[in-house]
Amino acid sequence: MGLDGIILPAFAVRAGGRVAAAAGCRRRPCRTGRLAVLIALALRGRGRGLARAAASAAVRHALARDLLPQWWASVPASRRVAAALGFTELGFRLGVEPR
Repeated sequence: MGLDGIILPAFAVRAGGRVAAAAGCRRRPCRTGRLAVLIALALRGRGRGLARAAASAAVRHALARDLLPQWWASVPASRRVAAALGFTELGFRLGVEPR
């Protein structure tokens, strides 16, 4: 999914002079915005709060523009970041792949 198609600015967090995490929002129907959050592979799972910092800035920006942010997460680490920012799980998605 990546940051392709975001309609609001991307927010980045730098660590060691390099971009460590980035987040932005894609406009969806009914004034919602779906978050896209990325973190450098080498820095994932380190508990540094990089994804949370980038996502927090993107969420604040979306709310200031009267968009309702949505966070779709299936990866446990992403779900933890969403929960830390106050998102509440309302359901789940199920993907089925034919054999």
